[in-house]
Amino acid sequence: MFVLIPLIIAGSGYLVNDIFDYEIDKINKPDKMYFSESFSLQSAWKYYYFLIITGLLLSVLSQLKHHIF
Repeated sequence: MFVLIPLIIAGSGYLVNDIFDYEIDKINKPDKMYFSESFSLQSAWKYYYFLIITGLLLSVLSQLKHHIF
C-alpha cells in the first residue's frame, strides 16, 4: 500500500504535466505519442482526476486504519 499510493500520485503528476505541455511537446517532441492518437484531452483530465482522488483517498484510508488499530 505504501508503494502504491506514491506511484498513483506520481503518475497523476506526470499525466497533468503531459496535459499542460501538450502544445509545446507537439513542436519539441514530434515523435512522442499524443492524446488525440490514443485518447482525448478530456479523457486525460478525467483519468487525472481519478488518479489523484484515488491516491488521496487511499492515503487518508491508510492513515485512518493505522490510527484506529
